[in-house]
Amino acid sequence: MGITNDGLSYWRAETEGRVLLETTIGDLLDKHADEIPEQEAVVYSCYPEFGGALDIRWSYAEFRERVNTVARSGLGTYRSGFCLSSPLRKPG
Repeated sequence: MGITNDGLSYWRAETEGRVLLETTIGDLLDKHADEIPEQEAVVYSCYPEFGGALDIRWSYAEFRERVNTVARSGLGTYRSGFCLSSPLRKPG
C-alpha cells in the first residue's frame, strides 16, 4: 500500500495477511515497568577513559520515568494546531 494521498500523515502498513497488534511502544514499556521494574532496560557503556562516569544503567522503572519526563516536556512546549518543527508557525 505505502503512503496514501488522502491528506493523512501516516503510513498504511502492508500486513501481508498478518494481524497487527493494537499496542504502542509506550504500552509495552508500561507493561514491562509494571511486571519487572528493577530489571535492566537500558545499558550503555562507552568512553572508558572517563572511568564509567558516562555509563548508563536504567531499570524499566527508571527508563519509564525518563521517557515520561521527556514526553511531558514536549507536551508543555507545543500548542495544538502548530507545527512541531516550528511552534510559532501555523500548519498549511
